[in-house]
Amino acid sequence: MSRTTLKNYLLPRQSNSIAARAHHHSAWVAVAGVSRTETRDHPDGHYCLASVKYARQFATVFADNSVVISQDDKAKIGLGVPAVGRTFHTLQSVHEPVSVADHDFPLGNGQKLVPSVYLMIKPNELNDELRTGQLAIHVRHQWSLGTSSLTYMQDLESLVLDPQYNDVLKTNGEIRPVWVLLVDGGPDENPRHLKNIKTYCQLFRKFDLDYLTVRTHAPGQSKYNPVERGMATLSGKLAGITLPIDHFGSHLNTQGKVIDPELALQNFRYAGESLCDIWSRDLIFGKSVDARYVEELANPFENLEFEGDDSPECFVPWSWIENHCNLCQYSLDIKRCVNTSCCGPSRAKEAMDFLLLNNGFLPPVTKGRDRHFTSAIHLLEYYDHLKIPGYDSHCPSFDQTTYSRLCCSVCGKYFPTLTFMTNHKRTMHPASRGRLKGKSKEQNSRVLDDFSLLPSQQKQPLFDETYLRDCISDRD
Repeated sequence: MSRTTLKNYLLPRQSNSIAARAHHHSAWVAVAGVSRTETRDHPDGHYCLASVKYARQFATVFADNSVVISQDDKAKIGLGVPAVGRTFHTLQSVHEPVSVADHDFPLGNGQKLVPSVYLMIKPNELNDELRTGQLAIHVRHQWSLGTSSLTYMQDLESLVLDPQYNDVLKTNGEIRPVWVLLVDGGPDENPRHLKNIKTYCQLFRKFDLDYLTVRTHAPGQSKYNPVERGMATLSGKLAGITLPIDHFGSHLNTQGKVIDPELALQNFRYAGESLCDIWSRDLIFGKSVDARYVEELANPFENLEFEGDDSPECFVPWSWIENHCNLCQYSLDIKRCVNTSCCGPSRAKEAMDFLLLNNGFLPPVTKGRDRHFTSAIHLLEYYDHLKIPGYDSHCPSFDQTTYSRLCCSVCGKYFPTLTFMTNHKRTMHPASRGRLKGKSKEQNSRVLDDFSLLPSQQKQPLFDETYLRDCISDRD
């Protein structure tokens, strides 16, 4: 259709203009679109952003030994129906036939594909890698496989074994010893759940890492996850596409139940490979997309052993979690202990020595007197000269009463749930009774005292107060 003809068929904004009089049978033309849901506010939104920033800052400082992996599941894609439900702005000739899917036949439950998307980032501050990176997609069928924390670990193992990712996941032929995982906080990835914690511990042991930190955003704010930028591009590629559900024949009866499992797997495989072929055609972030269909579940942690594993049903004992993990509301940190017979020598010695300033973990997310969140690197540099509050003590959703209940009455250690604290007391303080008075309240101060030095350092201040304020306050 020529531009002149198109103008003659589209009604101008001003109906009484000279151009409008030339229209012989004008009609209103509009493009339908779905409204976009705004991001929900959450009191812990800025707190979680600061937590993710802490991990990214640490990975940037030790970029040669670190990798950032952003992971999320894309919306499930149904078979036999349009792949995406959103409307794209297009113009179509009236002579072109319209294809509409027949919705009279039931498709049954689980007739969908679940894409798991991974964005691997080299944390180099000299380029834009924190917003781009290498994208990999693993597609599974929902009917009998679905997704879980174990499927994510299977995907990560396949990425590590793939030579095309050696540049981002390995250094000097070995897996990078410092990993930062950014997840959306779903039930299969949330670092608060004990099942997921044990899975991350197995991943840490499997890859012989020095440090693993898992960070998540506040509920309803997963759009800040870097992988979401690439997932939005994937949706545009599926506009107007319907993946077949019965390429080799129908495997469903009239009630939508699977009557032929073998035929169902063949149809899922064909639809999944077709989806991967669509996503692999074009570049995203200027790089090729690796999309693959996975139809089997394999356990990558079959032969792992942990010291102190006395009960066969608990593969990762709680005593190992106590010595190697730091549990928080929106994060999980796992470190290599100093006992070489347990974890062996560290491979990123400089990074581990730096973390030893804070008992081997990244410091807690902390606010200064100016109410701004501080920098993780500056907290580690001046850790011996400051009173650092406890983990999650500056989380806005916690009041002082709730936080004190989550701290051990014997040693003052914090846990995000009462169940974890009960396990801690049962394992670490089996014969202790009573609450710790004074110490827990003093340790878990709600505001960081920027210039309160330790008693041994109060006579001769080591740093100028103005300079220290500039180092501690992170307004960026």
